[in-house]
Amino acid sequence: MSTLIGTKINRLIQGWPEGAVKTATELADLGVSNSLTQRYIKEGWLVSVGRGAYAKTHGKVTKLGALHGMQYESAHLVHAGGRTALELLGYSHYAAMDDRRFFLFGPHKCKLPEWFRKRFQGADIVFSASSFLPFSLATSFTRYDAGAFAVTVSAPERAVLELLYHVPAKVGFNEAFQLVGGMGTLRPGIMQELLEQCATIKVKRLFLYMARESGHRWYKDLEKDVVDLGSGKRVIVKGGKLDKEFQITVPVLSEEVLF
Repeated sequence: MSTLIGTKINRLIQGWPEGAVKTATELADLGVSNSLTQRYIKEGWLVSVGRGAYAKTHGKVTKLGALHGMQYESAHLVHAGGRTALELLGYSHYAAMDDRRFFLFGPHKCKLPEWFRKRFQGADIVFSASSFLPFSLATSFTRYDAGAFAVTVSAPERAVLELLYHVPAKVGFNEAFQLVGGMGTLRPGIMQELLEQCATIKVKRLFLYMARESGHRWYKDLEKDVVDLGSGKRVIVKGGKLDKEFQITVPVLSEEVLF
């Protein structure tokens, strides 16, 4: 019996990605019962990172590794999005390191599990529980290969709208503008679907303004007339200038930002 247990823990540890969390549900699916999990903890193989979540002893749990474990439970609805997704996908000169602000998104009324909140208490994590974009559009997500494991993140088209969701409170206008300016390969069909289903007027106007100013080829392929842009003016940044086409107040762009 002890030989069988020894073989099982060896396989479990060898197949456990560095930095990753496994939940009790995933361990059960791997044939590791709760009682066996507790035995592995006592023997020093595993440590608890919170209720129902575990990591390898002496291993460093990363934010992506914790997300990997969380997505096993949430069917990928909680995902890395916005600026974090764009960093992971190579659209920023910054790498999505553990010391960078980490943007997560999930459906309306969704909550991060308690173990995740406690593990990263005090960390710079921004979680937005909002259904301003549809979760049913599979092409608006992609898989990011983190080396030892993969996680679901927003595809560029979704990520850019999530990015603008946080302008200017948590993402600066100029930084967002520069990121949009570097997105010359967006898929206009996916972008069109997201714009038509996006529930935030500010985000839609801001995206179209930045896309127009960036001069991307795909901008002309968007059917702007069928996108609900609401009515009235929106102040994005106080003390700026009014863009007449999209009725938003934005900063005066300097040459440094434009080029």
